[in-house]
Amino acid sequence: MMNALRNKLSWWVFLFIAITIVFVKVRQVRQIEPFIRESYAISWDIYGYYLYLPATFIYNDVGMQDHVWYDELNSKYQQGRPDYQTWQGVDGNRVNVYPAGTAIFNLPFFIAAHLFANAGLAPADGLSPPYQWAIIFSGLFYGILGMYLLRRLLLHYFSDGISALVLLLVFFGTNLYWYATYDCTMPHVHLFALDVGIILLTRQWIVARTWRTSLLLGAMLGLGVITRPSEIVWVLIPLLWEVYSFSTFRERILSFFQLWSITITLIVGAVAVGVIQLMYWKFTSGNWMSYNHSEGFDFFRPFTLQVLFSFKKGWFLYTPMAILFVAGILFLRKTQRTVWIAVTLFFVFNLWFITSWECWWYAATYGQRPFIQSYGLMALPFGFLLVQLINGRWKWPTITVLCVILLYNQFLMWQFKTGIMHPEFVTKEYWQSVFLQTDQPSAEQLKLLEIDRNGLPPIAEVQDEYAGKLVYELTFEDSSKRAMNDRCIDSLAFNGKYCAVTDSSFSFVGSYRSPYNKLTTKDHIRFKVTARVWMTRPTEEKPLLATFGVLGRRGQVYAYQTIPVRTDSLNSWQYVEQEFVTPFMLHNTDVIMINYWNIGGTTIFVDDFRIEVYEPKRKRSSPW
Repeated sequence: MMNALRNKLSWWVFLFIAITIVFVKVRQVRQIEPFIRESYAISWDIYGYYLYLPATFIYNDVGMQDHVWYDELNSKYQQGRPDYQTWQGVDGNRVNVYPAGTAIFNLPFFIAAHLFANAGLAPADGLSPPYQWAIIFSGLFYGILGMYLLRRLLLHYFSDGISALVLLLVFFGTNLYWYATYDCTMPHVHLFALDVGIILLTRQWIVARTWRTSLLLGAMLGLGVITRPSEIVWVLIPLLWEVYSFSTFRERILSFFQLWSITITLIVGAVAVGVIQLMYWKFTSGNWMSYNHSEGFDFFRPFTLQVLFSFKKGWFLYTPMAILFVAGILFLRKTQRTVWIAVTLFFVFNLWFITSWECWWYAATYGQRPFIQSYGLMALPFGFLLVQLINGRWKWPTITVLCVILLYNQFLMWQFKTGIMHPEFVTKEYWQSVFLQTDQPSAEQLKLLEIDRNGLPPIAEVQDEYAGKLVYELTFEDSSKRAMNDRCIDSLAFNGKYCAVTDSSFSFVGSYRSPYNKLTTKDHIRFKVTARVWMTRPTEEKPLLATFGVLGRRGQVYAYQTIPVRTDSLNSWQYVEQEFVTPFMLHNTDVIMINYWNIGGTTIFVDDFRIEVYEPKRKRSSPW
């Protein structure tokens, strides 16, 4: 009896994990009364991933040309949330910012929900309760499926006991727990299941390269890429699995040519799925490639140190089990020679992709979520490391460390859930102040966070917290200090002899530019832009705009903001004032840009253009 139980230990661990996944999610939904009613399951980024389904299968409007249904859904289910999931394409189409892969994962569950709704049990509008539950069930299904497939993979390499231990630690000791339960509607858990499936299918494909296996493997690779483009790194698995020397690599490459029909079948499978995204982009935007996310990749200057070690969102800090994942790679060459090249190169390229993303903290989420889909693969070096440690003289120290890491991971996620650990604005000082804390943070502790840039009070109300200085003054008297596009006259100045005039032929006034690190070493600065303005006509519809932007290393302008400049009267000099705050700066050398833009072309006069910088007195840790 005991022997039979031991041989099934990994099965019981899997079953416990599956029950935990369902229990935690259902408990979350029941505890938050408006969870379903106010569309918590399908909101924010998830709403973008999901929109393909109702647009295609309910409203027959892939390009979302009919804004009526879209506006009705937003009004009914997305009130108070920004509409950023689409952008204007061609021929009246709107282009979804998010790729289509997650919608394909969710399609079977969406169909079931639509049939249920069409039976008269709920509005068949795409976001009523049946659809909310369907997306939740989809996430739960792929989370459980991923753990089931991981158990199968582990049993190929380890004993039942080690497989059970690895299953337990990978799930409860990492942020996979969070994304298989609380945030299971995000695509990471879907990809986790898919990617473990790719490894298992690759093992089968190497032994018997049938056209069916090749077609399925190619389709799975294609689905991964159109879910998150960085999943392209998974092509390394069928390319390098069980390649451990130059001769075996040569044999693998030769086999692609010798079995050319099988190779073509694999490519056809990948293209057949990938073309879904390409055709959508072509139809809605007019281009075959239209990945128009607000952030992009900076491959030549990745944020590796921040991603791994920062208090804001460091992988090793928020998921310390990852340190053992990486350490296990060092043992692979001796313990499992057939996979060490594939795992090592995959880790290097996957890390490169993840750390090259400009929003390297991946917004208001728990830990470094893009690593989650690779945990199935990283479980192998982790398992081999555990075998070495547990079977040697380090058994009890290892078990002690593992228990501490597991408890620490669960406690940190509890802090995140209860609001003690902030999802996005953590600094070193704040982290240290709430370490192992169970009470809600005090007002003084909250001041240690990065500032929330939304809804800041005017500088005048918090001036004692900042040190101000004048960094730019343009009186237009000295021609050498004027901007290139400034046109001046000598008949209507507020001070001195000259002022600037802007109209349809000269749209801009001033051209302030400065690298961020020339202004401060702090985590943010605020700007007060003031001037004297003479309006000749009302400008409500096409105003003069104060513009603020940041120029990144790749030449992209991010965090662009405009504020309309209004005056109380016409044909007289009026004092105007606008305030801006820097975003979370991607690089400390990024350039701040400020000017006035006459968008309407009305004749407007400007004088005494000044920019003051307000640097926070309180020291917060540098984002770099």
